[in-house]
Amino acid sequence: MSQKAYITTPIYYVNDVPHIGHAYTTIIADTMARYYRLKGYETFFLTGTDEHGQKIEEAAKSRGKTPQAYADEISGKFRALWDEFEISYDKFIRTTDAEHKTGVQKAFQVMFDKGDIYKGEYEGHYCVSCETFFTDTQLVDEDKCPDCGKLTRLVKEESYFFKLSKYQEDLIKWYNSDEKCVLPKGKKKRSD
Repeated sequence: MSQKAYITTPIYYVNDVPHIGHAYTTIIADTMARYYRLKGYETFFLTGTDEHGQKIEEAAKSRGKTPQAYADEISGKFRALWDEFEISYDKFIRTTDAEHKTGVQKAFQVMFDKGDIYKGEYEGHYCVSCETFFTDTQLVDEDKCPDCGKLTRLVKEESYFFKLSKYQEDLIKWYNSDEKCVLPKGKKKRSD
């Protein structure tokens, strides 16, 4: 049986053009993929762009474009840069690709059929820039994001949630019994 390696970068948001941080991460991932290939591992290296989210919609609107047209433009810049750098990715994925949408729909349906997904409502202070919800106690000056300092928006929305509590006991048992579930070992905090 051959050894396998799966390497992935984050899938980068297309709210703006690639920058040095994107390149840094991708070059490191590329280096790892090349290393594993040299060592004889069957290696798959994935990178790409995440083209959904409020900040992407707002970035497109501020430039007078539709979200899809803007996503196409910026995603193209990421891919062109990686090709210019000769990044050895096996797949460049876009979250607007039909293949990706089909995969997500299938995964969602499997989880829904197993009772792992439920519909509910969420309300909280949302930071568009960070794409994160915060509680009242986390906010700075009652309405600012603790991470970037920008104003948050009070958002209430219907959404689907993953029922993690269904797996709580098994996860805690695994966490407490497997010394390798968190590496490096010094980062693991015992719950007993």
